[in-house]
Amino acid sequence: MSVERVSAPALVVMLLSVVGFCQDDPNTAAEKVRLMKPTEVSAVLQRAEIGDPESQNLAGLICELGHGVPQDSPKAVEWYRKAAMQGLAAAQFNLGGMLWEGRGITKDDRQAIDWCRKAAAQGYAPAENLLAFAYLEGRGVDRDLTEALDWYRKAAERGYAEAQYNLALMFQRGEGVEQNCAEAVRWYSKAAQQGHREAQWNLAGMYDSGSCVPQNYAEAARLFTKAAEQGDARAQLSLGSYYMMGRGVRRNDAEAFKWYSRAAAIGHPVAQFMLGQMYRDGRGTKQDYVAAYKWFILAKAGGNEIDGTVFLGPKMSPEDIAQAEMQASEWLRAHPSRR
Repeated sequence: MSVERVSAPALVVMLLSVVGFCQDDPNTAAEKVRLMKPTEVSAVLQRAEIGDPESQNLAGLICELGHGVPQDSPKAVEWYRKAAMQGLAAAQFNLGGMLWEGRGITKDDRQAIDWCRKAAAQGYAPAENLLAFAYLEGRGVDRDLTEALDWYRKAAERGYAEAQYNLALMFQRGEGVEQNCAEAVRWYSKAAQQGHREAQWNLAGMYDSGSCVPQNYAEAARLFTKAAEQGDARAQLSLGSYYMMGRGVRRNDAEAFKWYSRAAAIGHPVAQFMLGQMYRDGRGTKQDYVAAYKWFILAKAGGNEIDGTVFLGPKMSPEDIAQAEMQASEWLRAHPSRR
């Protein structure tokens, strides 16, 4: 099972403690803003106008998301800058993020790093995580794996899941530090416990293969389930296979069918092939050659090496094959990004 690459920092805006937002979880921050009522949006914008830095930072997020106001990235930059100039770490990071990605302002890696340093100097974990990534990639700064490791460690020790995951990767690979399986497992575990999907996936793979840890299929199944429930198609495929083989869980064809179906719907070609087999053989579902043929077509179109239609076709009527081909074409039209 392959190890995933160090992930780029999430650069959705951080939030405002005054209304109970978690400053270290950009995705949660964005979701909570999307739930704000119009009266709450108006109140925030009014406070921002009179100079409250936390409200200015939040106003930037409102403008960036276009929640209750027209989407306006340049206006978001204005609000972030006003709050950043007042020393608000979250806004300094957000302004750095806009410069890093060139949203609403000309892309400028060095300026982005400068603002992130200001936020990091205040112990702001997302900024520390971004600085680590910059040093790892040599973007806006000279590449320096030791610096990358140090910044990831700082953010990880503050409990920032993304940094814990990235630090685990560096220990697993021996990047900027001597390879250390125990440390990799420790930091993956911390991130996984916080619901970090990639950490759950990588740690599950380690338990599955017995790499760095004693092989433990039950623990792998538990972690695959966590990641699968968050929509990870790779984990859904793995979990389907676990249920089909009875590995780490009680064998259950219906559960295997369920997880293969979910991964297939996302567009995973191997899962589509496995789903086709289950329809063909009537495992976990009623036997259905048309559905099987359809998923075999989609699996092949997605890059799966085995063409399941070759042996199934002779068992089907021309009318059934035509129906399956039509269903596959309709699926592809409805999911153009999953070709």
